[in-house]
Amino acid sequence: MEGANQTNDLPSIPINLSLPLKEFKFVASTLKDGLIQAFDNEIPKMSMPDIRIHLNLVWEDYRGVINDQCSVLPGKILQLNNISDLTIEILTLEISDEDCAVISAILQACKSISTLNFVAYGTTITDLGVQQIVQGLGKLKSLNSITISFSDCKNLGEESFNQLITVTGSLSQLTKLGFAFYDNPNFSDKNALKAGQIITNFTATITSFVFVVDNTQVTDDALVEIAKQIGALTKLESLHLFLNGLKITDKAISHLTEAISSLMNLSEFSLKASNCKKLKDQSAQCLVDLLQKRTSITGFETSLKKTSISEEAKQKIFDVGSTREFSRFKVAEVGSL
Repeated sequence: MEGANQTNDLPSIPINLSLPLKEFKFVASTLKDGLIQAFDNEIPKMSMPDIRIHLNLVWEDYRGVINDQCSVLPGKILQLNNISDLTIEILTLEISDEDCAVISAILQACKSISTLNFVAYGTTITDLGVQQIVQGLGKLKSLNSITISFSDCKNLGEESFNQLITVTGSLSQLTKLGFAFYDNPNFSDKNALKAGQIITNFTATITSFVFVVDNTQVTDDALVEIAKQIGALTKLESLHLFLNGLKITDKAISHLTEAISSLMNLSEFSLKASNCKKLKDQSAQCLVDLLQKRTSITGFETSLKKTSISEEAKQKIFDVGSTREFSRFKVAEVGSL
């Protein structure tokens, strides 16, 4: 695999983050002459000294073999020293362990990036493939923002999710962290609790946290513990929780909102808990109480569709929006301001 072995021991070179950011997006399935030729064609533009690059690599419904057709890509990326942002999207794709080794090498070739958005959805990725990718993620010591999304990846077990979560704990410069593991039947309380443990590494630095666990096995017990850890994130400014389809009760929402109410710097908050059929009016009242107490929240959104919460209780949440000024305020099925 040419290119992959060239990246292991190279130092990280700081990038001037004050330079303007320009995105270069390559969607492998739509490129007539292939991703490598398209990348080569853009190298002169990407090599301009007065920009930094957001490199966006997408494999969607891809019929080729990443290992065969993209193995030289890490070496080509090494020619560039101004990639600050990286997005990798692997969507509805049959992907082999060898393909994952190439992806890992791409990550290692981007050691100096500050922002990473890694999305795998509906893939055949295996536990061994995840191990390869985790190796690459662990090399990205310059990251201050990372979102890891592995969703509808039904071949993955608990340990793979734990590895993906745990590797972020070594990224000491993080200020923004996102985990998305929705539509995974094997994602459990054990994994959710690991995420809670990891965020405690960043209590003094994290300003943004996103947690997406729709349609998983996460229960009240895990969310009660995570609430404590979220409550300790004293610098947090933005929090987004996606709990759709969980078999949780008012207990989870009560603990979460109580913890969130102590976050003095929080300005953006969203809670999506649709299709949580056990939620009742108490959960809505918890949100009302939170918004009334934590007046620093100026951006708010919630979705409580297909729950046991009454329309009257949802209206009470919406009514809070008229009591003070919000930059964004939305209650699904009720309205927005």
